[in-house]
Amino acid sequence: MIPTDRYFFDIPIYRCSLDQHTSWLAEEKRKSLRPFEDTRDTAPESLVIANQWFDEWHWYPWRYNETIGWLRLYALGAQIRSELWYVKAKRVVRETRKRIFFVGKEFELSFRLTNSNTEIGKVVLEKLRELKQQPRFRRRFVDLECFETIAPSLDWKGLLSFPQNAAQPSLAADAPQAARR
Repeated sequence: MIPTDRYFFDIPIYRCSLDQHTSWLAEEKRKSLRPFEDTRDTAPESLVIANQWFDEWHWYPWRYNETIGWLRLYALGAQIRSELWYVKAKRVVRETRKRIFFVGKEFELSFRLTNSNTEIGKVVLEKLRELKQQPRFRRRFVDLECFETIAPSLDWKGLLSFPQNAAQPSLAADAPQAARR
């Protein structure tokens, strides 16, 4: 049998660290608001408006917006390999035109101790597949390849911090009956 690539995880590569991004934006905001500092006493609303303008139109979150590439891990036979995906640019610069913002929680799934790892994995995968049918994702590509590869192997109960033997009947309760025989 010929081994096939089994992608299982993507690791983002960012242009800069979160601290560098935060420092840079703080400095940009300071520069942007400097002309309005003189009007603090005469027209305080102008400083407030300039501050709001910066926060709404110039500020952006670091996560995802500063990605410049990805390491894509996969298994091939007995090996773990990595592909490098990177921006095609002569110079990688800050403030790309692409901006991604947190919109909100997409879904929340609850499970019981009695659910098996297989059941949990199937429910999560089912939910992700349902998302692909929602209007906001219809013209988009939700790439589940890596998730579908790793989901069956995950210890879902461990991820959910369920006790290892909580769903199994207590062996101690059966011990007296076995001793009586």
